Amino acid sequence: MNKITIPERNRIADEAANWLLILDEDNSKQTQQAFQVWLEQDAHHQQAFSKLQIMWGLAVDLPTDCLTELPQPITRTWWQTLRHTIKNRLALTPLIWPVGSAAFALLVATFSFIAINQPQQIDNTLTTQIVAIEDPIIYQTTTASHQSWLLADGSQITLGADSKISVVFKPKKRAIELLQGIAVFKVAKDPKRPFVVSHHGHSATAIGTEFVVKAHLSHVSVAVLEGKVAVMAANNPNGLTLELGEQAELDQHSPLTKQPYNLQQELEWQSPLLEYHDVPLGEVLHDIRRFTTLNIYLADNDIAAYKYSGQIHHDKVEQWLSALPHLYQINLVKVDNTRILQKQEMQK
Repeated sequence: MNKITIPERNRIADEAANWLLILDEDNSKQTQQAFQVWLEQDAHHQQAFSKLQIMWGLAVDLPTDCLTELPQPITRTWWQTLRHTIKNRLALTPLIWPVGSAAFALLVATFSFIAINQPQQIDNTLTTQIVAIEDPIIYQTTTASHQSWLLADGSQITLGADSKISVVFKPKKRAIELLQGIAVFKVAKDPKRPFVVSHHGHSATAIGTEFVVKAHLSHVSVAVLEGKVAVMAANNPNGLTLELGEQAELDQHSPLTKQPYNLQQELEWQSPLLEYHDVPLGEVLHDIRRFTTLNIYLADNDIAAYKYSGQIHHDKVEQWLSALPHLYQINLVKVDNTRILQKQEMQK
């Protein structure tokens, strides 16, 4: 990477800060495309953005020792207050957003000063803090939305609707736990620190690749979009290596086997339509709950085994539920924001 001048570094830091704030407020496809164009223009852009993400997510954990030589009026008290402000950024209302914006701009300016005057010291301190931090950073999406983030190591994650992961970077391991939902990981190469995604004891390990991990009702599925991924099911010492175009379902009761997958089907959650082919209705409902605020319940477990084939629009879950009694011998009961599916013979 070519060296840049201090004015250029400051300009890139300002642009990175603006993008971080823009993406926090607007994660539309158009904004994401514009951001990717900016990110790919210069390797310094990605480096600056990654550092700002570190400050944004770990502001409360950054050391104060590196600030001992900073001039007034930058004091330890001021720094601790600023860190508290940044940590609570997401709690700010739109009415006081300019205050948060100004505080973040000041944070950028502070770190620009540190980077210019003590580059080696600060780089080492930040790295130590990142690899040693034990508290996970949580990334999550809301109902009916998906979002992408660039991690501090350069890896990119994309979460589907109502999905959640925790990220911990350790000296010898990048540990990610899929807490719920579905995620796509585009992993930056780092042979010394494997990238491990886990869910209920199952794991998928990559060094440099792109793959999808999805939490189902009773298992987790892994599909490889690029490179190779080593998968291992909980309580099963015999793992598999998946390559491009292969997937596996990990559970505690069935042997691991490779299967081909349909790329369009694996990524369909990013489109407005979900498509299913002979899938148990219980699994379909598990997916649908991530796209609606309705509380959906099954009054009879037998309904979960009914097979479903068809398409469901993210924004039309209510209409889809209303159509189910025409497809199966079931009734739909509506109580406020709750929807209950029950077998017709249970209806009195």
